[in-house]
This record gives sequence, C-alpha cells and structure tokens, in this order.
Amino acid sequence: SLHDALPICADIFPHLEAVDLSFCFSNGGLKWEVLNTDFFKNVKRLEMAGVNVSEVKSNAILQAFNKSLAQLTLSAVHRAKSLINSTCLIPTLTELTLRDNRIRNLTGTGLEKCFQVKVLDLYYNSLSNLENVFASLKNLTSLQLGYNNFSYIPNMIHNLSMLETLNFVFNQIEKLDCFTFGNLTNLKNLYLYGNKINMVKDCVFKDLINLKSLYLGTNHISSL
Repeated sequence: SLHDALPICADIFPHLEAVDLSFCFSNGGLKWEVLNTDFFKNVKRLEMAGVNVSEVKSNAILQAFNKSLAQLTLSAVHRAKSLINSTCLIPTLTELTLRDNRIRNLTGTGLEKCFQVKVLDLYYNSLSNLENVFASLKNLTSLQLGYNNFSYIPNMIHNLSMLETLNFVFNQIEKLDCFTFGNLTNLKNLYLYGNKINMVKDCVFKDLINLKSLYLGTNHISSL
C-alpha cells in the first residue's frame, strides 16, 4: 500500500498496462514524483477510487497517464467533478467510471468534451436529469445510471443513437411511454429492474429492433 510517496525515476515497468492507486495517499501528504511521463506510455487502465488529494495533485497524476489511457475510474473521489474537464481532454480515453461521487448535476464540469468516450458509468450518484452536456456524447455505446434519483427516463436519451447498453436500475422510474426509447435502434441491453414501473404498454419497445436482453424485475408490473 502506498501511503505518502511514489517516486518513479526510471523506466522500470516498460510493459505496464494497468495501475491501481485506489485508496492510496489517504493521509493527504502525496509526494508524486515522475521524472518522465513516457514511463507510463503503455498504461491503458488507471484506477483512482478513494484517492482524495487536492485537485492539483490529482491532475498531476492524470497528466502522467495521458498518452495512452483508455479506461479511468474516479470513484468515491471527493473532487471528482472538478477533475472531469481535464479527464475529458485525454484523447485516448474511451471508458470513464465516476461511481459514488455524490454528483447532483454535470453542468459546467466539461463532460461535453468527452465526445471520444464510449462507456460512461455514473452509478451511485444523485442525478435526476441529463443536462445538455450529453448532447455531444454521440459515441456512447454504454450508459450506466443505476442507483440515482431518476423518476423518468430523460428525452436526452434520444440523442444517443449509438447506445447498445442502457442501465437505469434502482431509480424511481414509474412509467414508460411510446416515445421513451425512440431512435435507440442499436440498443441491445436494457436494464430497468428495481424501479416503480406499474404498466408496460405494447408500444414501449417498438423501436428497439435489435434488443436482446430486457430486465424488468423488481418493479410493480402486474400484467404484460
């Protein structure tokens, strides 16, 4: 376990592809010393769950991995919202996980710059709507919004026509209408269990011509 220092002064891990810093530097006295960011040029996955240091120090860590990083986890990070802007500037990033960060809204975070991201995981936050920042996320194929505060499925979903997986498990969704999933013709997996849906009309899934998996358990549905 790394508590307060991680000096990297030589290219000692030339084939390193994944780094997990979760819950490191817990005392806040991080000494991040990387002589050359080329040392991490092959790292594709970075885990930073529970790393609660200053925004400046967090950005210093991210900058060390910005040459090849494809998957990033920033979960249970106190300043996660303030890091989204710099995170979205990593050109190689395709998967971003922002779980358990108490995020209520995403306006002003710079998330709209994450147009290269294909997989976005926002589980265990406090979201109740999708703002216009999602309009530019045209390349999303997977959107995970489980365990939030949604009472309905936002119309913004219609703009994400490349979606293959959509997850709204354990929210407060009560109903689905005939236009809820319009334009999502590429959707293959739809997760809606753990909500308050009490009726499913026969028109609800008419546009989902490629749907393979549908999860409706733990709702209030009495008939289909």
